[in-house]
Amino acid sequence: MGSVKIDLASKEKRLEDAYPQDTVRGVYALLTQMHRIREGRFIKGDFDACILLLDFYQSIKDANLTERQQQVI
Repeated sequence: MGSVKIDLASKEKRLEDAYPQDTVRGVYALLTQMHRIREGRFIKGDFDACILLLDFYQSIKDANLTERQQQVI
């Protein structure tokens, strides 16, 4: 039996590189492309987009923003 070397986390790494949540530029990119990321969950079945969005929403929750601030984001 042979083994196949496939990087299953490559798509997740690409999303993390494109939208780093610890930089202003990354958050801006995420917010401006949010519609594409959300759409990718359903059209492409992109599980990594789901993880990215869950992390983002958890970050918003942890930031202790007011309800209005959360709505604006």
